[in-house]
Amino acid sequence: MAWHYLATNQYGSVSGWGTNQYNAYVITQNQIDNATMMWSFFRNQGYSEQATAAIIGNCMWESLINPGQYEYGSSMTDFSVYGLGLLMWTPKSKIRDYAQSVGGNMYDGDLQCRFYLSDEQRGWNMYRGLTQYPNYPYIMTPEQFKISQQTPTYLAEVFGCNYEGGTYSTYRGGNAEYWYTYFHGTPPTPPVPPTPTGRKLPLFFYLRNPF
Repeated sequence: MAWHYLATNQYGSVSGWGTNQYNAYVITQNQIDNATMMWSFFRNQGYSEQATAAIIGNCMWESLINPGQYEYGSSMTDFSVYGLGLLMWTPKSKIRDYAQSVGGNMYDGDLQCRFYLSDEQRGWNMYRGLTQYPNYPYIMTPEQFKISQQTPTYLAEVFGCNYEGGTYSTYRGGNAEYWYTYFHGTPPTPPVPPTPTGRKLPLFFYLRNPF
């Protein structure tokens, strides 16, 4: 299965991609496929089912799980402001620069998931909730979040507060619950092993005495 993306600064039903709310419109096959890829990626990295669902739920709210999603109405050529990607990284140059540094496609969902892993410690602020979420002080480190068995709703708000820094929305939690129910108990697809280089071992390796 390959990641899907649509480079667009339109949103929702306007773009034809799908919905950012678990109970609105119709969730498309593109969204299901991308969510499946995310489920395997983060589960293979050791994230709990609940934490993985929380990340997917936030991606659904931020970008419709579309790696090519630009912030609504923003320029698709000016990378100095506004957001781009699964988690709407701001400014857009964050994803562009990371893709250039690793020689990848900035719209590739797997690349964006790997960028999150590289950015998690730097971008996480577990005390942000004390000011932005006065009634929801979700204080949790990224290490605690990764293995947490708290509910997907709670962890979606932890993530939204501590990493996204976005405004409170019940849809983050609702989305997370939807994907948790969808994937619960589904084993992640094993990561693809690296392609063999075809290089042979030196001759002395085969001639040496094993005893």
